[in-house]
Amino acid sequence: MNYIVFFILLYIAGVFLFLGSKELIWLCHFGMLAVGLYAFLKQLILGKRRSAVTWFIGMYCILFPLYAAYKSNIVFGQPFLIGIASLRYCWFIMFGFILYQTEYDYKLLLKQINQLNLWIAAISIIAFFFFGINHITIQPFITSTNLIEATANVDTIKGAKLNACSDLMIISYIYYLIKFLDAPTLKKNWQPFLLLMFYLLFVSKGRQPQATLAIVFAVYFIQMKGVSFKRMAIALLPILGIIILTMIDEQFFDKFTTVFDGKNTRDSSTLARINSINKVLPYIYDNFLLGFGNLSSRFRTFGFHTFFGHKFFIADIGIFGTLARGGIILLFTYLGLYRALYKKTNEVSDEESRTFMRYMLLAFIVMLAFLCNDTLFSNNSIRIALLFYPLFALRSPNTFFHKEEE
Repeated sequence: MNYIVFFILLYIAGVFLFLGSKELIWLCHFGMLAVGLYAFLKQLILGKRRSAVTWFIGMYCILFPLYAAYKSNIVFGQPFLIGIASLRYCWFIMFGFILYQTEYDYKLLLKQINQLNLWIAAISIIAFFFFGINHITIQPFITSTNLIEATANVDTIKGAKLNACSDLMIISYIYYLIKFLDAPTLKKNWQPFLLLMFYLLFVSKGRQPQATLAIVFAVYFIQMKGVSFKRMAIALLPILGIIILTMIDEQFFDKFTTVFDGKNTRDSSTLARINSINKVLPYIYDNFLLGFGNLSSRFRTFGFHTFFGHKFFIADIGIFGTLARGGIILLFTYLGLYRALYKKTNEVSDEESRTFMRYMLLAFIVMLAFLCNDTLFSNNSIRIALLFYPLFALRSPNTFFHKEEE
């Protein structure tokens, strides 16, 4: 069971996209859907009691795709089955029930995820700086899609970068950030943290994870007790880092501040998000309670692009995308799930794991509300399954923390 996690993570991270096999992608999609649905129904039918988390996941993964497929058929004329298929990612959350029912060890899972992410970061750094591999140079060698072409066009403005297989990096960013803040002098904490930060700042160059980490850092620092030399030194680290970054990249601050000045920015991704929000607002007003569903890339000319333009991606407009797809009801379902997960963390006796879970929830909410990233849509859904599966039912979550010791 240990090794299958690697294959799942590799798939979710996007490796199969580089193989150019649509049949293989669909086989993996519906294979995971089938086993996840089986595990969820098994818990629902055989379980004597169900937690609030179970019910919220059921509402989101089962009822919402059915409703969204119906509503997108009414509003846009999309065939019902295509509408359901477009939301197959929601069902990946149910994979967490498989981990729960097999009593998979939580610390072992985190160890595997972190090891995989550290290898990806190290290989990406070498490929980027020593072999000149980035989104622009590899474009001719990968499956041609509108998304890849749009990414390459953005890179010509924002600079070359490489973030392949980075969907789960946020897990390791926050994990090692907390470990580093707790014990910054330990080699096992600062070495992986610096490797990941170098990858994030100079290779992946993701602004959303950078901003998310900054907020998590600030909240965690405020929660730290007492005044000490260690705490003062930690407080100076972000300032020192910003000074170094601005010396290397004079436009570092512009990459963040231009989001408030979309008309003047040359950052096409920022401008696209602003335009996308403006285009979808009328639909939100008309379908405020229950939203208008979701469109498949197989519908007409690349789904949403037919109605909102070729740069429109609903997952990239965060809370607005959530309101558009499922209205205020879906938004409250999100918040209800996050609240239920947070309450269940109270039952986790392992302090390190409990703290990590809570700060991951904070990161999800920050990205959803402020950073235009829907953390329960598309590939992001697998994060809930992997990070919170010990909380999926009423049995004590501590069952999943007794095997793998550091």
